[in-house]
Amino acid sequence: MYEYLGITGAVLFFATMISNHFLPPPKPVMVGVDLGTTYSCVGVFQPGSGEVHILRDDAGKQTIPSIVGYVNERTVYTGHSAERQIKTNPHRTIYDAKRFIGKNFTQAELDKLQELYSFKLTSVNNQPYFYIKFDNGEERKLRPEDIGAEILKELKKTAEVRVDTGINMGVMSVPADFDMDQRNYTAKAGELAGLKIKRIISEPTAAAMAYGLHKRDDSAYIMVVDIGGGTSDVSVLFTNGPMFATVALAGNNRLGGQDFNEVLYNYLLDRARTEFYVDQGHLTDIDHQILRETCEDIKLKLSVQQEMLVDITLQQSTRPVNIVLTITRRIFEHINRDLFDKVLEPIEATLKYAELQKSDISDIVLVGGSTRIPRIRELISEYFNGKELNTSVDPELAVCTGVALQAGIESHSWPLQVAALEVKTGVKKISL
Repeated sequence: MYEYLGITGAVLFFATMISNHFLPPPKPVMVGVDLGTTYSCVGVFQPGSGEVHILRDDAGKQTIPSIVGYVNERTVYTGHSAERQIKTNPHRTIYDAKRFIGKNFTQAELDKLQELYSFKLTSVNNQPYFYIKFDNGEERKLRPEDIGAEILKELKKTAEVRVDTGINMGVMSVPADFDMDQRNYTAKAGELAGLKIKRIISEPTAAAMAYGLHKRDDSAYIMVVDIGGGTSDVSVLFTNGPMFATVALAGNNRLGGQDFNEVLYNYLLDRARTEFYVDQGHLTDIDHQILRETCEDIKLKLSVQQEMLVDITLQQSTRPVNIVLTITRRIFEHINRDLFDKVLEPIEATLKYAELQKSDISDIVLVGGSTRIPRIRELISEYFNGKELNTSVDPELAVCTGVALQAGIESHSWPLQVAALEVKTGVKKISL
């Protein structure tokens, strides 16, 4: 009998080896989605290999802008295509929807925020809506979850093309301070996009999972520094193996990569006026778009090199002007020095709230594209007395990587891994 079991086991072993080498790997059945304020992305856990793939769209991009543009009553642009037409269609292009999802707003509160947005904000029964009007007179009121759904549809389509199968389930991430209403409305956006959301985890936990910190066999305090396109958030997590508990939260909802770009935009505009005699009043919408795209390119390039040559042509309404100048990393850091220093404020606030010393923090995890900026990394490391930061995962993709890993766990994909367990602590976010 034992000899028979041994033979059977050997047959099964070799059958598994053969299937792993010669048969195509099983396809993912669930996606992980990072629906961000500024950028969003989708990833899958590959059964068999255990790898996480952040999927690229048709343009080869792993992230898409969280922007939706309504050209007319039938045509909707999402992501990069929506971003390209924002200057020519500002009143019907919606962004920052995540800031409103699941929250209540009076009309007076929305009126105070209106100057920040080119589209109209309106309150119905204390629920925020985005009001748009088409050229034919048709009016439409869109909820934040409607905008989220359009972005998720685009990500779902990307996933289905890349894995060559239908996808109808997902795991999503949300900021650690999202309450139950915000989580439920986020899940509703997924359902509107055709995704049944099996689980929602916090962004700091997802980032920690991306770095494998859920596999630790000891207890520790972890700090997650998340600086994205529009916000800066810092979380302190207590972890004991796969268990995560948030012990402190602080952030600035109006500090991120867009703000660094704006400083750079004003700097470029000033040099264009003084050195190339550009008349700001004659700049076209396309000129402004070129300048803003150039600023984003400068910021990215200066994260990996010391200087960048800018060579652009502004058409203006009178005469074209060719602008050629060099921007150095030192200039970029100098003009943004006040904003960069503010990055440390939520770090200090979380340590104070949690009653922890710098030395109590075991790991510092960087999340968000803006944490690629060398000066920001230097400031954080210097604050912690030269401590090495966790940078092995692309910070812009860290949250999505962790969420995709959780999606693999939820779908029981092989190789099986330990799921993160989030303990609710009721910690309130300190807003700076």
